[in-house]
Amino acid sequence: MRTKSERRCFKCLEEKLLLEFPRDRSRNKKGLGRSYLCKICTNKKSEKRRRMLGIRTREQYLSDMGFSDENKKVTSKKRWLVLVRDKFTCQFCGRSAPNVELEIDHIIPKSKGGKARLDNLQVSCVQCNRSKQDMLLS
Repeated sequence: MRTKSERRCFKCLEEKLLLEFPRDRSRNKKGLGRSYLCKICTNKKSEKRRRMLGIRTREQYLSDMGFSDENKKVTSKKRWLVLVRDKFTCQFCGRSAPNVELEIDHIIPKSKGGKARLDNLQVSCVQCNRSKQDMLLS
């Protein structure tokens, strides 16, 4: 037996909690109604509609344009992991942290197609990083 906090989805015919149904603004003027499809079935319906109309999601658009998560900026977590991995020392001259200001540097520069992945990042001091600029070192 269903309680007030449960509803049956019209598509999958499963009894689910009312919280698993998205709010439907068109049911009444106050916008307090709930849809008759659960969130899972609603997402499937939306995805099917997008495919039929040829509408791409933001993620699909960005991946088609050549952008991905790897192209994003170096996060503070990545920065810390690289500093710990390289033991807070410049990979070019060998100077360490208290004596010199350190930066995170791309091995393959972003201008040449380098990604912000851990295997493409290294620690370098300001002087070494400025002299390297966007050159590829082999």
